[in-house]
Amino acid sequence: MKNFISNNLITIVIVLFVLGGLYQMRDKFNFPSTGDDEEPSQDGYSLFNHSAIHGIKYSGDIYDQQLASLGQYLQQVGEFKKYKAKQVAFQKVNNNYTIRMQATESFIENPPGKELYPILNWVMGLKSQVLNASSIQLVLTNENWNDKREFQEKEMSDLLGKYIQEYGNLPSQPSNSENTTAENILSNWETGATNIAKATYYFEVKQNNEWRIYYNDNVAQYVEGLGNILYDGNLFTKGTPVYLSFYKEVDTLFYKNEEAYFIAVPFNEEVINSGRASKSIEAINDYLKQKYFADTRLIVVGTDMKFIPALTKTTY
Repeated sequence: MKNFISNNLITIVIVLFVLGGLYQMRDKFNFPSTGDDEEPSQDGYSLFNHSAIHGIKYSGDIYDQQLASLGQYLQQVGEFKKYKAKQVAFQKVNNNYTIRMQATESFIENPPGKELYPILNWVMGLKSQVLNASSIQLVLTNENWNDKREFQEKEMSDLLGKYIQEYGNLPSQPSNSENTTAENILSNWETGATNIAKATYYFEVKQNNEWRIYYNDNVAQYVEGLGNILYDGNLFTKGTPVYLSFYKEVDTLFYKNEEAYFIAVPFNEEVINSGRASKSIEAINDYLKQKYFADTRLIVVGTDMKFIPALTKTTY
């Protein structure tokens, strides 16, 4: 079961946190299609912060603030570095987005995993944090913007899971949106986790302030053991914040007015809708029933990013 948690739960849950599968921006970018041209349209070109070396190619008429948001995101993820020349091209066809980047022939033919990993990381983060796209793909081009290699969304997602296992997690990418900043996310978690558990305290797993379990006096004697069991199951990864709620209350749905223990775990909307959140809470439930709650009523609750319940898993 520990291997199952390590191989599946971390890929599902931690990718969620690291890639910024967090909140989505309210403003949607609407990039007109460039058609079937071999090269991205030259109709639009924007310099970021008036820099001669940082540019965004696009087609059609979009708002200056939207271009600024794209540029700020690319700066935050390290693509628009101070002394690093960079251009990125965006194309939209029926709400499907293509991102084009220039690369050397050697990189295109055989991209090293450690170098491709951060690129895929920010591209997928861009989907959830800025573009709000139904699908997204990455195209590597030569210096003349001729398409050479494509990465579809599923391939990028699969590669990211592989790279996380192989190289560990990358630092979380900050978002430019007020609703997607790390500070707002953690603030929402703190408020929501406190409310759902009627918590008066939080426990720091392994004395790490980024790994918190919110609880009250009713479950205080069990919270450290729970934290240790989840840590052994690889739920917590260095550099990645994880907030949970742990509480006990009467359940009317599964246990007919009997008291049960609840553990609440947050997920973003995309992961909930895709079914991956259901797999995660099932894995957590099965693991905890085996390791810590074998003879105890347990309900694992999947919540949204404000700890409002969305999914449940229970074992009778």
